[in-house]
Formats: sequence, C-alpha cells, structure tokens
Amino acid sequence: MQNGLPVNEENPEQAGQLARLVSLLGEHAPEGHTVTEIPRISMLRASERAVPAKRITGPIFYIVAQGTKRIAFGNRQEEMKAGDFILSNPDLHINSQVVTASAAKPYLGVSLDIDLSLVAELLAQIDHAPGGFDPATTDQFRIARSHRGIANTAMLDALCRMVELIGRPGEVAALAPLYEREIIFRILRSGAGVVLFHLASNGGRYNELIDALEWIRAHYVETFALTELARDIGTSESILRRAFRQSMSTTPHQFQKRLRLQEARRRLIIGAEDAASVGAAVGYRSVSQFSRDYKRQFGQSPARDARSWHIRSQADD
Repeated sequence: MQNGLPVNEENPEQAGQLARLVSLLGEHAPEGHTVTEIPRISMLRASERAVPAKRITGPIFYIVAQGTKRIAFGNRQEEMKAGDFILSNPDLHINSQVVTASAAKPYLGVSLDIDLSLVAELLAQIDHAPGGFDPATTDQFRIARSHRGIANTAMLDALCRMVELIGRPGEVAALAPLYEREIIFRILRSGAGVVLFHLASNGGRYNELIDALEWIRAHYVETFALTELARDIGTSESILRRAFRQSMSTTPHQFQKRLRLQEARRRLIIGAEDAASVGAAVGYRSVSQFSRDYKRQFGQSPARDARSWHIRSQADD
C-alpha cells in the first residue's frame, strides 16, 4: 500500500528530484541492465516493452524513475510508475516486466543491493524502531516481506548524488559509502524500514550472518574454508549456508567473488593497473578464470570494459 503524495502531482520538491534522477539515468544508463562501477548500484534502460524479466532477488531497493513496470508476486500483480519504489526481502519471489517505454521516452530504473552489515550498524544507532514499527509485535515480522511506496524527497536526493558519481572514479571510494549510508538511513526511517527490521531478525541468525559478512569483506582476497569460518564465528556450516541463502540469495563464496569483481572493476576504471595485475590483487590465481568470471558478471572482458568506461568518461568531458 502506498502512502504520501504522488510524486508528480502535489509535491514539487519530489517532482524536481525525480526529474533530476531521470536526467542522470538518461545520461549514464546504456540500453539494458548495467552493473555500475559504484558498488551495489545497477541501472536499467529499456526503449521498448520487454518480455517478463527474471525475478528480482534481494534484499534490494529498486526505484522506477521513468516509464512503468509490472511486478508479480504470489497471486498479486501491480504496476509501478515513476517515483515508485519497492524494497524486497529475498524470500519473496518477484517477477517484473517493463510495460511502458519508447525510444523517445525510455524506461529508466535504478537499484541498490542492500548491505546487511550497514543495516546492522544503523539499526544499532537509531533511537527507536524504524518507521514507527513495534518489534514486540511478532505477527508484523511474519508479513514484513516487501514494501512498495513512493520515494520521498530525501531518498531521491541521496540516490541522485550517488548516480552522479558514475564516470567519476576518483570520487567513488570517498563519497559512495556516505551516500549509501544515507539511502539506507532514509529507508529505515520510512515505512519500508520494517522489511530491513525483518531481515535483522530472520531466524535469529542475523548476528552470525553479519559476522560472516564483515569477515569476508575484510579478507575477500584470501581463500577460506566455510567450515573454518563458521567455527570462528560460533555457528555451523549448514546454518551459515542457510543464513546466506535466506537473507542474500547467494552463498558465502559467491559473495566473496562479487566483492573481488567489484574491486577489480574499480581498479580497472581508475586505470592504474592492467587486467592480470588487478586479478592477482583481488585474489585470483588464474588470469583466465578472472577473465571468465569478470565477463560473466559485467558482460565484457576486463580490458574491453575498462576501455568502454574510459571512452565514456572522455566523451563526458
């Protein structure tokens, strides 16, 4: 259920921020789905109505900037229009389809993969339950699987500042974490905060999951055995696997691979190292394996992807 004023009708500040987001995505988003050089930020541009897409996996925060997208989960089907967002828990399977788009006015959307360790940090700092949610009401936890709403001015402003970093690799490391933190904070303060609160209490295994995420993030270059990691954080291998699967729709080693590839892309875009050196620096022992994983993740070989970003950056200048 949506709350608040429609973006384009009665709130000019929201409308202005949405127009800013449309302009930024129109400038930076190529046709199709793009994983950007900013960690956990992806974009979608479609110039025509699309066939139903693979399900949205989470936890993820997704905003429609322009056009219309149909989402389906369970027996429900809804349409998201410009300014709408959805925050999805990974245990809810959501299928989507772009239904309104054209070459003159393409569909534009942007998403943020939720970093649960950041959620945990912010939850520990806010002084009351997010969005006015009462954590003692456990029945609410059981239904807190997704939230659809209208992006407020603060959400849109923070997201615009994040998207503005595309093509500015020298600023990403310093500013992206700040903007990401603000976006998560804005979500927690909204009605959608209940979904993140639900993830924080999923199966009583949140602390183990966060401990594992923090260790992998700090040691992503290293090879590790899942049995040893589970033992070190005080849980079992099976419980740790289940926690990753339920809350992140991935495995610990897949999460590590994603971190390695994100860091590799950042290094390549900066242009300080060649592909072989970058692969070794992020933990790959085989250059060919690094190239295969990189192409599978980003759609191009490391060298070609770096050239594409450099050409785009020069064109923007």
